[in-house]
Amino acid sequence: MKHYFIVDREAWESFPKENFQYSHWIETDDPKKILIVATFPHEAAHAFWEALQAVEPLPHLLSTSAVKAAHHEVLTGIGVKPGDRTADVAKKATSVHPLFHPERG
Repeated sequence: MKHYFIVDREAWESFPKENFQYSHWIETDDPKKILIVATFPHEAAHAFWEALQAVEPLPHLLSTSAVKAAHHEVLTGIGVKPGDRTADVAKKATSVHPLFHPERG
């Protein structure tokens, strides 16, 4: 399953990429933050990534919860609005990068 995160760009650049099975990113409206889609080879790698203070996970892809206001505010450039869920964010991010689509991989 794909996971989506808002992350400080510096944290992304310094994180060991072998902890990802798959990852892609796009810029947000905040030049210091990026939106990432990732899968992990095992739960320990996922936990290691999420333990970083600069990593802000979006709700689970199947969740009915809306993304936080702070998250949709940095994603208005791709059309994210208040009340959008992670699945909505993922579909809107495909306008920039097609591999963000929740059903593509």
